[in-house]
Amino acid sequence: MTRWLPLALLVCLPALHAAEPPPPKSGEFPLRGSEHRVAGDLVEADFIHRSGQFRTEGTGVLVDFTLPPFGTVNYLNTEADLRDVPLGTRCVFSLFPDETGAFTKTAAVQDEASLLASQNGSPNEDQKRATEEQRKKHVAFLKDRGIPAFIERVEGKKVTLTLLGDPASLAALFKDEGLDPAKWAADHKRINLAVANEELRTYNPPVDQQGTNVLEFESVPTDRFGCSGIRWVVQPNLLLEGFRKGHIVRFFKDNWPSKDMPYGESIYPEVFNSETVETDPDHYPFRTDFANSQLPWYQLQPGQFPPLYSAHLVGGALVKVDSALRTGQFRTDRTGDLVDFTLPPFAAILLRNAEADLADIPLGTRCLFSLHQDSHGAFTRASRIIDEFTHLVAYRVTYRLDAAFLDQGKLLAARHLPPMKDERDAMIQPPDLGRTELAVNEQTRVWKGDKQVPLSALVPGDELLFNRTARTSTSQGYCTDVWVGVDSHKAATEQHRTAHQALLKKNGYPAWIDSVDGKQLTVTFFAASRSEFNALMSYDPKGRSVYTRLCDQNLQPQSPTAEKMNVVARLPEGNTAGTYGCSGVRWLIEPNELPGGYRAGQIIRVLEAALPTP
Repeated sequence: MTRWLPLALLVCLPALHAAEPPPPKSGEFPLRGSEHRVAGDLVEADFIHRSGQFRTEGTGVLVDFTLPPFGTVNYLNTEADLRDVPLGTRCVFSLFPDETGAFTKTAAVQDEASLLASQNGSPNEDQKRATEEQRKKHVAFLKDRGIPAFIERVEGKKVTLTLLGDPASLAALFKDEGLDPAKWAADHKRINLAVANEELRTYNPPVDQQGTNVLEFESVPTDRFGCSGIRWVVQPNLLLEGFRKGHIVRFFKDNWPSKDMPYGESIYPEVFNSETVETDPDHYPFRTDFANSQLPWYQLQPGQFPPLYSAHLVGGALVKVDSALRTGQFRTDRTGDLVDFTLPPFAAILLRNAEADLADIPLGTRCLFSLHQDSHGAFTRASRIIDEFTHLVAYRVTYRLDAAFLDQGKLLAARHLPPMKDERDAMIQPPDLGRTELAVNEQTRVWKGDKQVPLSALVPGDELLFNRTARTSTSQGYCTDVWVGVDSHKAATEQHRTAHQALLKKNGYPAWIDSVDGKQLTVTFFAASRSEFNALMSYDPKGRSVYTRLCDQNLQPQSPTAEKMNVVARLPEGNTAGTYGCSGVRWLIEPNELPGGYRAGQIIRVLEAALPTP
């Protein structure tokens, strides 16, 4: 019997652990009727990673979900993609527990119209027309990307595939294409296969797809989610690395156009920082947020910059800071737990895509905290803090305003990449990456250029960046600030960058002493942004005079005077690429006489000019 999860329990949804059903195993189709069904309104969709969020009916709790490879979407009574379902659509979500026991694995998303149509069985003409339009749209979608299939087994050169999808919709597509699965097997017809991942994304189908003969057909039961009922035994020209049991491929009919997936959607990153790059667990000899749960977390080491991805990423709103001691506290998303943190000397802080001090971040701003464990195993050492504005800019993402419902306190916006050149050097606009609701209220500040404007000044088509408050179980947080248009985005960054660089110039650039050899010191500078730091410092500083001050671990000066030193050379960076907080700039400097206290591991500030006389 289908299990309808009581809506009152959904507040505790992430903590629930179900003895039955168990989490779906990779490559398994969960049995229909064993799911928990929950009704709610779609409030966020990530088209690339097949994930999103819905607000439960009645309680208003926000539930994150992910579509496994077998997960299907039905909209207007036919198969669809998440991008076809408008935000706010009432749907029924068929949920299974993930590996942690939280109900996030979604075997099926079915909108209210599809549910009613399946129950009534007699759609009117308007409903039939809408269904047919959606069906054709999804057929074009599948022909562009290929029909997904799961590899059941590999024996010699033969590969057994079960096609994924809604059985009725796939049968209609095959009928349109004149494709009889049994006859194609009997005639040993040719198809093309391309390797895909768990999100059904492929690499480069025109290059890496393999011509394949269909050898056998088997009709299998469709009483399990995502099973199309079609199983083939095929023989590719060449068994690629990805043609393994439990893996995903996409199948292309021989006369379907062979082309890359749309920009931003492929596994292969056509553009830098398009937020679609695969992360290989084998690259990291420690635990990360996305892999290697069997390994311990990376431990901070004296005199070393921690490697990227070695931190545990936690979102939350900043609630308290002590800038002198470089400590603070934030309230975590969803749970509302208060976490105290300290900053190592090299900690990187970015606000509005420019380097910042802890005191610069307005209290209440939601940030992403990259945390390492302290001596007690608690995640309290923050190697990087960035606001949402910075996170979006890092991935070249902005939000296009589609509609504003100010009386309801929400904006509907689409996440997308900027225009870019394709392989023919023609400018194109990549398709949207996702959609979301943004909450606003009377406290939300809207900026156009350097001026604040009312919320009512927002119009569809505006390009938005924003900062928000922390998320709760019922809210994604409201926007504290919204910057409208590319000029506003640049102005917000430049204004803060200019102020912070002036402060650095006055107080000195922080660094630590790598080593001391006689009178000569090798120093490595700290920086949250390598590009900003390189723009500040001359690439070849040889022969310059600089001044240094000893500092404590909180970057506070420990001497009233600064020591004059000469720059001997700029040194190669060393093994610090891909780390938190390192500028990549190393200098060899030398005083006339080595002052006391200058030793390996000591923190200093480097000034371009002598301190003013008291």
